[in-house]
Amino acid sequence: MHHVNTTVLQLKECEMDSLDLSHSRIAKLELTGNSIARSVDLTRTQVEQSKLQPFAKGQVKLEGSNIKPD
Repeated sequence: MHHVNTTVLQLKECEMDSLDLSHSRIAKLELTGNSIARSVDLTRTQVEQSKLQPFAKGQVKLEGSNIKPD
């Protein structure tokens, strides 16, 4: 997935290799309890509200986004 435009996106307790939500517009983003093997790309993603699980150092890309890691 990328270029998502939605009001709410919740991913809870999912297993995935990687997650690409780059260039998205999401009002409320929640990523909690997921097992993500590789990377999370949130480059240039704009959100109004976010709740993010902890990620390994260097695992998440936030360049150009307004997301602050929790």
